[in-house]
Amino acid sequence: MSAKSKNANRSILVAIGLFLLTKFKFIFLFLKGFKFTGTIISMGFALYFYALVFGWKFGVALIYLIFIHELGHVIAARIKGINTGLPMFIPFVGAFINLKEMPRDAKTEAFLAYGGPFAGLLSFLPAIPLYIYTEDPFWALVIHLGAIINLFNLLPVSPLDGGRIVGFYPLTFGF
Repeated sequence: MSAKSKNANRSILVAIGLFLLTKFKFIFLFLKGFKFTGTIISMGFALYFYALVFGWKFGVALIYLIFIHELGHVIAARIKGINTGLPMFIPFVGAFINLKEMPRDAKTEAFLAYGGPFAGLLSFLPAIPLYIYTEDPFWALVIHLGAIINLFNLLPVSPLDGGRIVGFYPLTFGF
């Protein structure tokens, strides 16, 4: 497929998307009253852009993995009694949760940080038997993508989860 036809296809998809936004604005008014509106809208935009670039199956898998990872942070925060917002997606960056209050200490901060990778691990475990049973490479992609998201998030760099965990476990290097 030539670059010109790809641009034409994208232009058509954008035009259709804008048309639907103008014709179905009542959906946004309906969603305005729900607690999950921001998450649903940001998730939809992120899915749209991921699907445009990588295809819809990859987009859905990526959104699912990121969403479960972020819900792990939300659940960990709720366990510790910290009020948070729901996940908000940023296309090609990831997602975040808004802490409405800061953790009381470094141990609580580390607990919140561990919640995402733990839930992220649980999110792609069902893909393992699916891959073994079906041998569909898509499930192998889901497994690898989930592992990469978690490993990347565990890098000891702020604002990633690993950077928040390192604040509780200072590196001593045996000295």
